[in-house]
This record gives sequence, structure tokens and C-alpha cells, in this order.
Amino acid sequence: MPKVILSSKKYVSDSVYLDKWIVPSLVAHIKHQSLNQAWCTVRDFIPPLPPHMTDPILEPSIMSNTRHFLRIVRFKSIQDFKVCAIGRDAECYVLSEFTPKCVIEFENKYKQRITANTVNTLFLIGSVSIMYTSRLEVESEFGMSFPSWPNNTLPILKINQCAVFGMDQVESHRHFQMLYEHEKYVNATRISSRRG
Repeated sequence: MPKVILSSKKYVSDSVYLDKWIVPSLVAHIKHQSLNQAWCTVRDFIPPLPPHMTDPILEPSIMSNTRHFLRIVRFKSIQDFKVCAIGRDAECYVLSEFTPKCVIEFENKYKQRITANTVNTLFLIGSVSIMYTSRLEVESEFGMSFPSWPNNTLPILKINQCAVFGMDQVESHRHFQMLYEHEKYVNATRISSRRG
């Protein structure tokens, strides 16, 4: 039987847990901050994961916050236990950094490297900050540049906690934009720059 796509959905998501949260969350952050605060590091943008979590599906704080879910689609570099990666929600890609503390905790818990057989894995993330990073640092650590990006810094998710939610490693055949090329987000940053 063929898949039926409801008219209320323009796409079929590769996971019922993965939702569009990156652009709406960051646009809301920009709109509620003054210009000089908008580009500062934002601590606990995504709250910490509950301690001693055994089954995430039974945790109401996890299931009620879609920002805890991120699919890692590519690892870009490893430097001093810091792992740079590209993650996505149901709408766009975002540059992400797993802190050394996060990497060590993950590798101790799962007895494997964070980069081993985890591409396209659905991760639970917690204690995440938004870190605004210079273009030069992004080019150095991620090997990517965004010439049309209107600012000198780019927001990156700095992940301090992570756990595997689903090892199904589903690869989507849809095209996703980078956050830094997404029209809604680029427009919000331009408006914020004009406000100052």
C-alpha cells in the first residue's frame, strides 16, 4: 500500500521524534534579545538531560521538548577530544560541537567512539549552549564557509550531554538547507542588525 501524506504535512519525516525546532528557536531568541545580547553565548539553550535516565521515552521532560532530538549526519573534525559535526532537525542542518566532556562520557557509557557507526543516528542532546563562532574558526574546524551569511560570527550548537536515542541510522533523501542559508533565519539576523 502506498504511503499517504496528509495535506497538513508537506513531507514525511524520517522520525516521529524529529521536528522543526532549530530555525524557530533561534529566530525567537534573536527577536527577544537586544543587538548586543543576541550574539553572546547562550547557556542552557537546551536544558540538561535528566540524571540517571534509563528510558528516555518514559521521561516527560524529554518527550515534551523536541529540541532534545538531533540527527547527526556528518562528522567534520576531531581536535583534542572536541568533535565537530553537522546535525539536523526535520528542516535544516546546523553546525554542532560535542565538548570533550560530552565525548568522554559518551565513549565511557557506550564503549565505542562517538564517531563509530553513529552517522545518521538520532541523538538526545542536553545542556546545549549556542556559541557564536568567527568565520575563520568555522572554516578551520568545519572546513566550510558561508559567503552569503551577513554576519562575522555563526551560531553553533555546543553539546555538553548526549545519548543515543535510535540507532536506526535512517538517511533522508530530502534536501535540507544549512541554517545559515535559511531565509527565515537570515532575515531575522538582518533585522536584528538594523535594530542596533
